[in-house]
Amino acid sequence: MFHQELEKLGMIESVHQLHIGSPAATTKRPVIDHSYDFCLTVILENVSAHDLYQQDPIHLQFIEKCAHMWDKVKIYDAD
Repeated sequence: MFHQELEKLGMIESVHQLHIGSPAATTKRPVIDHSYDFCLTVILENVSAHDLYQQDPIHLQFIEKCAHMWDKVKIYDAD
């Protein structure tokens, strides 16, 4: 169910690309973080698109519907 809810975020108009992943079955090494279940990469064209994404009803509904499913969220904003 969570994966399906993540996929809906791709319907947000300001989203250029969306990728959903999970930890790869690579060898455990100190530099590899395997402590998560899902990885969501959202590509947005610019900061304005980011701001639209944050306030989009689909995004807000995702948070409302799924917030009980996570203990911690890490966000890495990058240019």
